[in-house]
Amino acid sequence: MQLNFGSPVWVNAEILQLKESRGHYFLELVEKEENTDQIIAQASAIIWNKSFKNIIKKRGKAALEILKEGRRVRMLVKVEFNERYGFRLMPEDLDLNFTLGQLELQRQEVWKKLVAEELTDKNKAWPLPIVLQNVAVISSATAAGWSDFQAQVKNNIHQYSFNIDFYPAHVQGKQAERDIPLQLQEIEKLATKYDAVIITRGGGSKLDLSAFDSYEICKYIGLSSLPVLIGVGHEIDQSLADLVAHTSLKTPTAVAEFLIQRNQAYEEYLFYLWDKILNINRSSIHENKQLLQIVKDKISHTIQNDLNRKELMLKYMKSEIGNLGRHQLEREENNILHIQNIIENMRPENILKRGYSLTYHKGKVLSKNSDIKEGDVLKTLYDGGETQSKIIKNG
Repeated sequence: MQLNFGSPVWVNAEILQLKESRGHYFLELVEKEENTDQIIAQASAIIWNKSFKNIIKKRGKAALEILKEGRRVRMLVKVEFNERYGFRLMPEDLDLNFTLGQLELQRQEVWKKLVAEELTDKNKAWPLPIVLQNVAVISSATAAGWSDFQAQVKNNIHQYSFNIDFYPAHVQGKQAERDIPLQLQEIEKLATKYDAVIITRGGGSKLDLSAFDSYEICKYIGLSSLPVLIGVGHEIDQSLADLVAHTSLKTPTAVAEFLIQRNQAYEEYLFYLWDKILNINRSSIHENKQLLQIVKDKISHTIQNDLNRKELMLKYMKSEIGNLGRHQLEREENNILHIQNIIENMRPENILKRGYSLTYHKGKVLSKNSDIKEGDVLKTLYDGGETQSKIIKNG
């Protein structure tokens, strides 16, 4: 016996489990008590391959992203009851806007919680090293973004070397919400080894990247003691992880280019400093040369002035010595003339002319009375003549 509803109805539910087999999708849908995880209603659903193709044709590939475990969905379902298989739902359409609205509500709640716990700006407060060389990368080993990142880093034209440790993780869905926080905690144990953490994945739709709006991922980004750089391929919108991370970049390739350009900027700064040092040295050498020339000129000028003064002094001394010599000669000549005059005046004939007389005894000038005796003959000279006398008595 099979009991069916007359027409399809819209139902709201959360996808608890999802399995695919041969193009058919088997779902467990639940309704939970508000503000708890307590299940208050549960039902099975099957999307047959034909119905699934019709949904994809009508709603596009975004429907694939809605059909994920943990998603809140609104489905147009046919309700069937079969004695053998029991009650089950047969989805025929999906309301994409409902799920997107639910995700936005969750996003707002997560952001409020991050703000309350002061995690929104915590990672931004860490200083980013001037040179980024040792990095930990969280990504999927099979993700195109990881390959793009590696190629960009390894083939950089500056030949910069990077030490990269890879931490594998799912980057989509519930598994990403589990893997990425676990890897962030592992990296934190080795924080002193790294300059920064990088989280990357290739591009995707808003639904593809909804895991990066999860509280757990954002929480551990905020708690990281290393700057977190994120490039998860958003086209327009930013995830909460982008807002919480230290630096948000558009793609994995952009993250790689950021590393290269930052190191290039540091290298250019070193060259700038080197040029500045050289210019300072050149300027200093030039200034010192000018100073030395000034000192040299001053010394030369001082020496020349000193020589000129000494030359003038020598000329003066030479002149003075000549004058002194002449004066001395004149004095000596005058002294000689004076002595000559004295000598001339002392000549006997000159003495006699002045009224004096000279007495000779035995051919010698008589100087004392004791030299003569009675009977001696004396000769006395005077101006104009001489007289002889004989000593009769002495005494």
